[in-house]
Amino acid sequence: MLPLAGASVRSVLLRKGRKPLPAAQPTRLPPVSPCPKHTTAEADNVEPQSCELVLCPRVEQAFSLIGKRWTGQLIALLLLRDARFSELARAIPGLSERMLAERLKELEEHGLVNRTVDPGPPVRVLYGLTRSGHELEPAIAKLREWAEGHSSTS
Repeated sequence: MLPLAGASVRSVLLRKGRKPLPAAQPTRLPPVSPCPKHTTAEADNVEPQSCELVLCPRVEQAFSLIGKRWTGQLIALLLLRDARFSELARAIPGLSERMLAERLKELEEHGLVNRTVDPGPPVRVLYGLTRSGHELEPAIAKLREWAEGHSSTS
């Protein structure tokens, strides 16, 4: 059972006199024009037909991370609450512990997940979303809404 259900990991650790680990800083891309022919400042005044069909590097970067297998499911679970490694492993059948560790590390490196170690005893490691990770909630909610409307098992 998690201590003080509903409390944030940070507040629990602070009450216990422990400091949480600092959050990883997310990598940021510079502003990008919607197409190579136009500047970002011109973007609002450009007819879509006059632009090349080019994938935005920021969108490409987002999908290369979030579009990986298991990543979306992990984010959806962590939107519910912070969780221990074993809880996440049990929640997603078919996800190996090696792959879970790899995905959590990637999300941590991109500033979407915090890893908080409670030295215990027993030692506990909790994973939770950063502010940046929580900003994905509207997108995950829309995806859930879309999936419910297009489910073949209605």
